[in-house]
Amino acid sequence: MRTIHKFPIPNASKVTIMVPKFVDIIKVDMQQNVGPCIWAIIDTEDALTERTFRIIGTGWDLADLGVHNRYLGTWQNNNGFVWHLFGER
Repeated sequence: MRTIHKFPIPNASKVTIMVPKFVDIIKVDMQQNVGPCIWAIIDTEDALTERTFRIIGTGWDLADLGVHNRYLGTWQNNNGFVWHLFGER
């Protein structure tokens, strides 16, 4: 079944999250009392796989990001910091 699921993003600069193999990320944002999250269209029948994401703050050096990452979204936390999510292609 295709549906929209939410995946909370742990507080780290490089995170691994278990998601279905084919995932279509539609939004990255803060959710009150949860923190930053990814919302994605998934097929609930797909097997889960590890995906690595990088979190980069505004003004940070992108040299370590690598060419195999693409921009997925931006969110602002309650302290006014702005974060950008990148994921493997």
